Amino acid sequence: MPAHVPVSLRGMHAPYETPPVNAIMITSRTRFSALCLAVCLLAVLSKGLLSIDGATYVAAPLLLAYIAINLGHTSVVVRVFFAISVLLMVSSAVTRVSADDILAGLDRMLYLGSLLSALGFMRVVAAQDAHFARAGRFLSSQPPARRYVSMYLGGHVFTTLLNMGGLGLLVETVVSAMQRRRASMSEVVFQLRERRIVSAIMRGFGTIAFWTPFGVALNSMLLVFTDLHWADVAPYGLLFALLALALGWAMDGVERRLKPLSPPPRVDPAEPGDQSSTLIVVLHVLVLGAAIFILDTLLPVSFQLVLLFAVPIYALLWISALQGRGGVHILTGKFVERAPTFVTEIGVFSLAGLIGPMMVALIPDALLDPVSAALGNHSIALALLLMWTTVAAGVVGIHPIISVIVLGELVVRNGGISELAAILALLAGWASAVTLAPFATTAVFVGRLTGRGVWRVTWGWNGLYSLALLVLFSALLAAGLSFGIL
Repeated sequence: MPAHVPVSLRGMHAPYETPPVNAIMITSRTRFSALCLAVCLLAVLSKGLLSIDGATYVAAPLLLAYIAINLGHTSVVVRVFFAISVLLMVSSAVTRVSADDILAGLDRMLYLGSLLSALGFMRVVAAQDAHFARAGRFLSSQPPARRYVSMYLGGHVFTTLLNMGGLGLLVETVVSAMQRRRASMSEVVFQLRERRIVSAIMRGFGTIAFWTPFGVALNSMLLVFTDLHWADVAPYGLLFALLALALGWAMDGVERRLKPLSPPPRVDPAEPGDQSSTLIVVLHVLVLGAAIFILDTLLPVSFQLVLLFAVPIYALLWISALQGRGGVHILTGKFVERAPTFVTEIGVFSLAGLIGPMMVALIPDALLDPVSAALGNHSIALALLLMWTTVAAGVVGIHPIISVIVLGELVVRNGGISELAAILALLAGWASAVTLAPFATTAVFVGRLTGRGVWRVTWGWNGLYSLALLVLFSALLAAGLSFGIL
């Protein structure tokens, strides 16, 4: 016992000591964060299922409070979005932004925040399931000829269930495995393998925007184009994603033949059980997807609401299968513990949902008249403009979520193109921006995980592929509109 401790305190047990103020504040912030997210999820469900419109006025301030108290622990993008949101709402009295615009934004903000909160439960359970780490190890152990396809599909499967959390889990698993084997390969081989593997994961992640029912991109678009359903878009989106896979695989094959490694690097075989773990991860995606599709067919509620109650229930069943009776306690405890860490993802997408309708309200119709006059009835030109504008905005630092929501709203307001063609054009722009935009969330996230700069993981690793992808998507959109398919 240190000499400076008073005699009266000697012999007292640690539980009776006063906790540090910082520890109390962190615990309070964590619990309040989890409460805000839970109320948000319940509010959206109660409004959609029970028609309780007042739920928005209760939950929206809580979601904004959740973002506000965690602003110090999030990215610059979220802070900028938060400041813009507050500015637009406060200045609505002297601008074209109406109460209806704000309410529409709040509803979208709540839905996107609730969707990501629901996926947060999935992320918590996946962290308890060793099959995910084993699956990542199996995918990275494939020989060079199959590695691109395996990592692209791995980026697809992991992020379909877990969104950005799946991207981080897969990249961390692969990079850690490569670091452990770094002594067995030259620096040239290490860097080349890292580039090929991480690039394939990023490309697989980018193209989930086209079709996955759990993704933020497609769900954001369905909130804008309300006449479309997931099933209307997904088949075309899957075609776009598969053709992107074929393009990337072909380019990877050409590179391997033009620049062969000599001597060929040793391929480490997968460990026993890794292949079955990969099948289990795929099975989770298929089972959850099938359950949502069946419920959406049977129940008289929207697809978005089916997602919000099906995903947490699946997470509950999953953790119970892993942990038994203690699964519920583990799930709630871990969700509360991790709630503040979801702020970057929730902040970016939910605030974009809030900003979109207000920004569109600020754009006068007269400002778009020259564009409409120049395009006339050329729907192909409009589709390409939507896609390339999304990418260009992403490259200069405007997050794709803002671009696609604002441009989508303008299409709904002004027409000139079918909603299906517009949504595919915007999603094509989003998928391309994921691998090309150096200031996007994905580039910053992957750059931090790999220790590489954002320009390297985008233009350096994916520049040629992204430009080729834009040409491919342009051709697909032009063909679809020319032949009346879109």
